[in-house]
Amino acid sequence: MTGSIHQEVLFDASAAQTYEALTDAARFAAFTGAPAEISGEPGGAFSCFGGMISGRNIEL
Repeated sequence: MTGSIHQEVLFDASAAQTYEALTDAARFAAFTGAPAEISGEPGGAFSCFGGMISGRNIEL
């Protein structure tokens, strides 16, 4: 099954720290303790938590 999801979350971090953690694989891993593959480009793919979450960046 495929589909779209929209989610809003509050983080106890600055906007810059949160953006970097969600667009940089190494920072994501440090932030969550889980490996990730992340493209920091619009249209780029991402995969995290062993592929349990994957998708494409629509806009950054």
